[in-house]
Amino acid sequence: MTVSGTVEDCDSGSSPEDVTIETSKESKSKDVSGTNKYSVVFKNIPKNGRAGTATVTCEDGTSYDQKVKIKGSQNAQPAKQKINLEP
Repeated sequence: MTVSGTVEDCDSGSSPEDVTIETSKESKSKDVSGTNKYSVVFKNIPKNGRAGTATVTCEDGTSYDQKVKIKGSQNAQPAKQKINLEP
């Protein structure tokens, strides 16, 4: 399962530095400095999906969290999902 999307600035106006998406089974991080885009690959997502939390950390040390639901593949094909993150 590939999860990708865009990342908005923190409420402070500071640019995002990295994104971490954590489920009960996996945690994936991606440096987003200068791009505001991310893409991470999860291996342990069941067909019915898995809840998780995305944390965006900004350059000034502030951060924000967003609850996410990562969908599972309904067949043997690799699945893709877009999740845009914002405070």
